[in-house]
Amino acid sequence: MNTRHTATTLSLPDDTISATHSTTLELVQLLGLEPDDIDESDTIADVIYPAVCTLVQDHRALINQQILLQRDMDKLVRYLDQLQHDIIVIEESRAWRIGFKIMSVLKTAMGRPVGRHAFTNIHRILTIYHHWKKARD
Repeated sequence: MNTRHTATTLSLPDDTISATHSTTLELVQLLGLEPDDIDESDTIADVIYPAVCTLVQDHRALINQQILLQRDMDKLVRYLDQLQHDIIVIEESRAWRIGFKIMSVLKTAMGRPVGRHAFTNIHRILTIYHHWKKARD
């Protein structure tokens, strides 16, 4: 059986390539092209090859975009892990604990509410982050 080879080593049997013009028109419509884009001498291979090339280019672009997004997400994960470490170091430091107690006493003496400190919210957000990170892995 004779085959026709394209630049990408796509091998098609000759009977596929010599399909009728009406079959080629059906394929053109299926690919979403305009029938005016082809002429009587175009074969199925003449129609398929550019469409496949476009699909391959689009696929490569999506893969490259996915790689970039994955790198960005990995960086953000490292930043959040470092931020969590630094927050825990601050929260456990003697200076912060003493300062917080002093400010609590002063606020109470001035009649101002001590309120909920930011670490409660930070820990809630970090818990959500860890659940997301565990589900991601």
